Amino acid sequence: MIAGGVVTYSYSEVEARQDILRAYAEHEATIQAFHELSYHQRHTWGITRFEGINVLKNASDLWTYHEWIHLLKPNLIIETGTAKGGSALYFARQMEAWGGKVLTFDIERHENLPHHEAIRYVKGDTSNDEVVRWAVAKYPNHKVMVVLDSNHETDHVLSELEIFAPLVSVGQLLVIEDTNVEGPRNALRAWLPQHPEFLPEPLCERWLLTSNPGGWLRRVK
Repeated sequence: MIAGGVVTYSYSEVEARQDILRAYAEHEATIQAFHELSYHQRHTWGITRFEGINVLKNASDLWTYHEWIHLLKPNLIIETGTAKGGSALYFARQMEAWGGKVLTFDIERHENLPHHEAIRYVKGDTSNDEVVRWAVAKYPNHKVMVVLDSNHETDHVLSELEIFAPLVSVGQLLVIEDTNVEGPRNALRAWLPQHPEFLPEPLCERWLLTSNPGGWLRRVK
């Protein structure tokens, strides 16, 4: 439809969700085959960078984060699994317009982590509730989004979910990264049915290529 010379689309989020779920149902084998091909290539991860810093996410997931951060406008993103800091820097850049912060955890402290005034790096075990509570206490009254991307063993992911999921603000995202592999996938399947306050958000998977299938969760209550 053209209104005043501008092309507009009459397409609701409800319709989009239905179309995405239908595409997955009808083309599951094709989607999975391409995902396997992409995910297991060294060149997919080895030279993917943001502002020169290695970032261990695929491009479609980065764009999804960009859209949802600007839509939901969290003022604190908590990340587990800093690695070389590329995704922490990416998150910080997305929130510069409204002064959002990034709190990122890793059990190791890598050298030459990117500097940004909004990023706070914490060295510690993310399955340790005391460490997490100590760090998060410095950010009261924040709208919180959480991204879990550290140790992918099932038990560790389950521990992180019990600690970090309650921190997510209503309306914001909880992202369980790499549910395409066994550990996070098993944790998601065990945890989600017991937590109706979180629902999968199909709109986050509309590119049909994500490392986090079913792992994009939105807190609804």
